[in-house]
Amino acid sequence: RGKVIAGVAKRAKARGLPVIALAGSIVEGAEALLRSEGLTAVVSILDAPCGLEEAMSRAYPLIADSTERVLRVFGAGLGGGTGVVL
Repeated sequence: RGKVIAGVAKRAKARGLPVIALAGSIVEGAEALLRSEGLTAVVSILDAPCGLEEAMSRAYPLIADSTERVLRVFGAGLGGGTGVVL
């Protein structure tokens, strides 16, 4: 678990690039382990507790909303309000 994310994070770290992973759920200890591989952050896409079936049926809007929030935070860190045109 997390092999793809770890591989991407390692390659990005070598180039000084941030990596933010979106996940349905985050198991205890996963973020710390992946951060040691170069992951900048991991964000759950879930906006409330729900079962797997509900999460899967809402996957697209959950991912879209989470991506927008992450990009707004990232853009704000660049010093320009939202900083990101969506």
